[in-house]
Amino acid sequence: MTEPRRPVVQGPGRPPPGAVAVLVACVVASLALPYVPGGRLAWWPLMLLSTLAHELGHGVAAVLVGGDFVSLQVFADGSGVAVTAHAGGRAARAL
Repeated sequence: MTEPRRPVVQGPGRPPPGAVAVLVACVVASLALPYVPGGRLAWWPLMLLSTLAHELGHGVAAVLVGGDFVSLQVFADGSGVAVTAHAGGRAARAL
């Protein structure tokens, strides 16, 4: 008779088995994608998505310190701008 499988117990701060390999594979694929024929077509939406996430971070930070998230623009070249309004002090402006 076979023994039941026990779950793998991870220590604090230890990634699950294989997580580091998946992370490294994703980083390598992301860096290589623009140089593969046709890869720029797949890379471009990912670049826009990362810009969107970055600019949304500015908006969320503004709202968290009591400001307003006025507008967000993401441009085709991968750049973007988040416009916020606040009446806070230096700490609010820094975020």
